[in-house]
Amino acid sequence: RECSAATSANAYLGLCNDCRIVEHALTAFRAREWTQVMANCDRWLAEEPFASRPPILGSFVGTTVGCDPGGAESLARAGLIPNPFDSTLRNNLAVALAQQGRSEEARTELAKVPRPVSEESVECALIATEGLIAFRAGDPVQGRSRYLEAIAFAAEHKFRLSEALATMMLAFEELRAGVATAPEAIARAVAAAPLLKGDPAMEAFLQLLLDELEKVRAAARG
Repeated sequence: RECSAATSANAYLGLCNDCRIVEHALTAFRAREWTQVMANCDRWLAEEPFASRPPILGSFVGTTVGCDPGGAESLARAGLIPNPFDSTLRNNLAVALAQQGRSEEARTELAKVPRPVSEESVECALIATEGLIAFRAGDPVQGRSRYLEAIAFAAEHKFRLSEALATMMLAFEELRAGVATAPEAIARAVAAAPLLKGDPAMEAFLQLLLDELEKVRAAARG
């Protein structure tokens, strides 16, 4: 089973003692105010310190469209204190660490998850995170291999949003690494755009990728 960030966020209404906090997070999510999403997830976690949902949502936003891996790390770590066996939180922490250049720490965190996990969508995310860690550790060949494995896994299980996200993450990392296969990866990411319709975070992440591509092109033009 697969849920988009937007669908998951909508399901959170009524799960917090103070639903206004959740409503504020959802309003910010739909408005693409990512800093406010993370801030409200932090408040929500203070209200419900044993809940896994606010740190999952906040750390996902921080490692994608929010461009705040440090904030994502803080949320994930806070969520793991009462939920040390939550594979999604552990994965999000590993992503946040890798994005901050702390690849060995990221590997250590990911290794704490027993594999394979029972939830196939989480296993797909873990494979993709292995790709991210490899890229950030300076191994784009292994990184691409793991991302492609995650994309194939998602396609096989019809996890369309996971497939699209892994495709975009691969394109972003290849663009960042400056490898020869980056144009191919970017073309695949753009082709995946129809799968993202209706999910504000995913649509915004694709635009972020395209903006980064334009910066690279502008720099090449001098």
